[in-house]
Amino acid sequence: MSCSDSDRGRVDRAVTEGLESGEWRALRGHLSACAACASEYEDASLAVSQLEGHAFEPTDSAREALLYDLLSALEGKAAHASLLHGTDVTAPTSLWRSAALVASLGVVLVGVGAVLVGPGLGRSDDPVSESGLTARGATEASAGFSVFCLRPEDGSATVIDAAESGGGRAAACRQHDRLQFTYSVDARLTHIGSLALVALGPDGERAWYWPRPDETLPVSSGARQVALPGSFELLDRHQPGRWTILGIFAPASLSRAEVEAHLSGPELSDDHPESWLTTRAVVIVSDDVVGGHE
Repeated sequence: MSCSDSDRGRVDRAVTEGLESGEWRALRGHLSACAACASEYEDASLAVSQLEGHAFEPTDSAREALLYDLLSALEGKAAHASLLHGTDVTAPTSLWRSAALVASLGVVLVGVGAVLVGPGLGRSDDPVSESGLTARGATEASAGFSVFCLRPEDGSATVIDAAESGGGRAAACRQHDRLQFTYSVDARLTHIGSLALVALGPDGERAWYWPRPDETLPVSSGARQVALPGSFELLDRHQPGRWTILGIFAPASLSRAEVEAHLSGPELSDDHPESWLTTRAVVIVSDDVVGGHE
C-alpha cells in the first residue's frame, strides 16, 4: 500500500501532537496495512519517547500530548481486542485535554519510561552497550509501566485516574473499577524479554496480574507505552487501602513461583537475580474517588 501525504501527516501529528479518537482509529487501520508508515511511526515514537523520557521539566503541552497518546493507545486496544468484554473505553477529549487535569497528572508524566536503570549500575550517566553495561556520557536505559483506572458504566468505561511507575503520584480507584496497563522498554535494553506484575495489599495480600497460571507475558525492547492484553477488576479481595504494584522486567519468562521465592513483604528480597529490573506504582483503593500523592 502506498502512503499519501495525508497519511504521513497523520503519522507525524500522532507522534508530536496527538489525534482525536476517530483519527486514531483511522491511523491504526492504516498502520496495520502499510509497513512503511508503521515503521515510520515506530521510529518516530521511539525518538519522541527518548526525548520526553529524559526531559526533567517537560512543558505542559508535552505532558498533555503524552497523556492523550497513552489514553489513545488504550482506546485503540479496547476497540480492536474487546478489552472490556464488549464495552467501549471513553476518552473524553474535553477532560483529558484540559490544562487542570494535565497539571494534576503532571508528576505522573515526568520522565515517562525513565524509571529503571541497567543491571548493577545504579543511576549513572553511562551509555548502555549490548551487554547492558554503559559508557560515560549518555542517558540511562529504562523500562517502566503505567496503570490506568477504568470505571465501567452503562456499557462503556471511562479512564478515571492513572499512575506511572517510579512517579510520586498514586492513582485513586474504587473497588470494582478495572485496571489496564501499558509498558515501555528502552531500545538499548535488548536483554529484557518478559514482565511480571503483582499487587501487594495493605495487609500483605497479593493480587497477581502477570504472569497468569498458564500464560507468560513477553515484552520487547524499544516498546513505547504498549497496552497489555486484558484488564483486571478490583474485586472485593482488593481491600481499601494502599496497593503497591510491583513490576519486574527480566530476560526470560517468569513464573509466579520464581517471583514468590524472592518476595519479602511488599518488597523483593536482596537475593533476587541482578538481571531483574524492578519498579513500582501505587493504587489507592477506596469507596470514594479521592486524588492523592504517595
